[in-house]
Amino acid sequence: GTASNEGSTWSATVEITIHDGDHNPVDDVYVAGEWSPGSFLVSDECTTGELGGIGSCIMLYPSIRKRVKSVSFTVTTVSKSGEVYDANANHDPDGDSDGTTITVNKP
Repeated sequence: GTASNEGSTWSATVEITIHDGDHNPVDDVYVAGEWSPGSFLVSDECTTGELGGIGSCIMLYPSIRKRVKSVSFTVTTVSKSGEVYDANANHDPDGDSDGTTITVNKP
């Protein structure tokens, strides 16, 4: 995940990539999750490949107050008609998350 300074606020961005068992990217997968900035949850959703990223989509949490030191994003749903999702296979190639939940720190 990445963080960006926006003056009086900041934003967090997470890229999610879905692939099959052979590591081929998969488009048209619905992904939903929740941003957790502390005491409340903010839902977010995207569809892989929708904006040109092959097997990928972006979750953005804008306008986070400066007093919030970090936010976490947790994937809650992954679905595509005719496909089976195995949450136990979640992983992160760059190692900054467990493949299901990632924390983004304030810049």
